[in-house]
Amino acid sequence: GLAEGEFYLFEVLGCDVYDAGNPEQKIGVVKEYYDHGAQDLIEIVDAAGGEKLLPLNSNTIDKFDRDNKCLLVHPIPGLWDEEE
Repeated sequence: GLAEGEFYLFEVLGCDVYDAGNPEQKIGVVKEYYDHGAQDLIEIVDAAGGEKLLPLNSNTIDKFDRDNKCLLVHPIPGLWDEEE
């Protein structure tokens, strides 16, 4: 089984993604996931259709709400700035 707070990558597909520091701000929806062994990544599509990649680890994941299909994350400062 999974430990508290753990989840399978496929479970986040289609989940709404919110900024944990500003939960009112929806970042986008999980479109795809990539299991790179050392580093799992999710691809988030935002409202404008832009794609953002986020590594999944203890620093970036705040909470996965399985019941409401939403993922609260801590974006990495500067990671997406160049895409604005």
